[in-house]
Amino acid sequence: MNHAKMKISLLALAMSIIYMNDAYSDKPSSVSDEVRRHLSPGQQIVAETARKLNGSEFKFIKFVDEAGNITSKILNPAGKEIPEQALPAIQASKMGTRLKEVIDRPPGHPDYIPDDTDVDVYIALVDPTDDEEETASAGESHIVNGHSTTLIDGRNVSEDEIEALNDTQFEQIAAQRKARETKRQSILRELAERNGLENHPLVRAAIKESRGSLTLPVKKGFIADFLQQNDDLIAGIDLAEPPQNTLASAMLATKVNPYAINSSMPRGNGIGIYMSEGGCPDPNWMSGYTRLSGSAGDHDRNVLAILRDVSPNSYLYCRGGYTLPTSTDLNGYSGHPRVYIQTHSWRTSTSNSYGTLDRDFENNAYYNLVPIFQAAGNEGNLSGNVTSPAKSLNTITLGNYNDGNNSIWFGSSYRDPETGNEKPEISAPGTNVCTRGATNGSIICFTGTSQATPHAAAFAADLMSSYSWLKLKPQLVKSFMLSGATDPIAGGIEKVGLGGIDYYSAYYGGHHFWMQGSNSSYSSYDASDIQPNNGSIDYQVYLTSGMSNVRAVLSWLNRGSYTYAHRSDAHPIGMDLDLSVYDPYGRYVTGSASWDNPYEVVNFDPAVSGYYIIKIRRYANRDTSSKFYAGLSVNW
Repeated sequence: MNHAKMKISLLALAMSIIYMNDAYSDKPSSVSDEVRRHLSPGQQIVAETARKLNGSEFKFIKFVDEAGNITSKILNPAGKEIPEQALPAIQASKMGTRLKEVIDRPPGHPDYIPDDTDVDVYIALVDPTDDEEETASAGESHIVNGHSTTLIDGRNVSEDEIEALNDTQFEQIAAQRKARETKRQSILRELAERNGLENHPLVRAAIKESRGSLTLPVKKGFIADFLQQNDDLIAGIDLAEPPQNTLASAMLATKVNPYAINSSMPRGNGIGIYMSEGGCPDPNWMSGYTRLSGSAGDHDRNVLAILRDVSPNSYLYCRGGYTLPTSTDLNGYSGHPRVYIQTHSWRTSTSNSYGTLDRDFENNAYYNLVPIFQAAGNEGNLSGNVTSPAKSLNTITLGNYNDGNNSIWFGSSYRDPETGNEKPEISAPGTNVCTRGATNGSIICFTGTSQATPHAAAFAADLMSSYSWLKLKPQLVKSFMLSGATDPIAGGIEKVGLGGIDYYSAYYGGHHFWMQGSNSSYSSYDASDIQPNNGSIDYQVYLTSGMSNVRAVLSWLNRGSYTYAHRSDAHPIGMDLDLSVYDPYGRYVTGSASWDNPYEVVNFDPAVSGYYIIKIRRYANRDTSSKFYAGLSVNW
């Protein structure tokens, strides 16, 4: 049975293996006597994690009993149980660790910088609040042999109705985005006026594009004062590190070819994909493509060619300069499709800190409801750290495997960030991927997570062109992709994630559910499900005893602003959901209840045929300002 990193799938309560997360990596660990003595009769450990708070290590344990009920305990450094209120209060520093290191270097240090030297800093502005209530809506789609039947709010809907609902939602998102941008511009103008930066080109560009952060050169000796004087406008300030760029056989390995490429619909039709690189190929380099900015280079040609080969009919946009899309970009250009997917094959910081850029990517997916695919980085044989902005909880972070031997590439980044969320989630082919990338038109080959990422993004576009109910639901795209990533890849779960992406596994069968509403809508879903008002959201799926390796994945969105502000807390995740499965007789089968992940996954073999109940429980609701966006996918 496959395990998903720290997640524990307890099959008939027979397993006692745990994974312990030390906020850097997940390692198999035996149950210590210190932890074992807290077990009650019939209890087993679902998840255990440890975090250092103010220099002392605390342990957090979740238990499951024979009925599938989940409880938790917190142990202090002495091994004694304490209430959550007794944890030390943590105030996250607004100054990033890497920037503080630069400022604190004494004279004589080989990398000492004088106080009057400009240092490029990345400034995260306070995030405008979004207090709008959202009407709760839920849907489900059952896929059989590549054809889906869809219900929204309990009503059968046609493809035309789905697209009309997508159009309405897109316009609502655009209006909300415009309101947030107006607030951001006000914050930027205040920062500019207060510091005499009205005519600074970087500030003017940030105001024009309504950015939630900006890069500025600030004298090293003035950085601390700058932060203090603008404390009400700044959420954090980090060292700005320069971005860097990190197929036929590969497409056969993921089964995109022949199952998508040789079909008429699942080829990305009507789906806009936004790509950002150091540069972008010339406008006439291929059809179905718009260059938004930048000049051509071999790396961006290679990445764009992967997108085109894996998703032949999608529409591609590329903006040079390593950046998130503007509002205008998201709307599409000249009547071409809107942007429904983003892909980024670059990185900045190689530290394990969750930084400003990670926050921005998190918020971008959360507010715009566009899934983001991000390269994990190529630090596997160096620090191992997953690089920024791949640490974002909402992004789908890709590892790179060699499709020639189905093994993870040794350089693929895997070490989890300080927030404890497990990365990468999945892997795709990215080793020695050859495309028409060279300047003179000849074939050029690259290796890295930069190549795995567009493969997965285009894979998602192919799925979305067939199943339009995936649009504007990044939480569902994530659960869909993770549930279908069933190809076994050698190299260890901490590097591979849940497995290699597999088009056939994802496309041809499964049952998918989604929820979108305000934070309080959790109770509404509980009140209207098949087991009303029992404290959980319950779904049923018919499974037969002949099935094997059934995988259920729950995924949900979090606000980056909350994670960023609480990145030093015991648990930086704003909302914590748990997943449990019960057989047709009401007996607990398996469950997943991690501490810091925005997804849960279980694998099991149905012992009997009938309707299985899948329960979603909200273990913690720390960020009550967060919307409730969740997706559940069951793959068999």
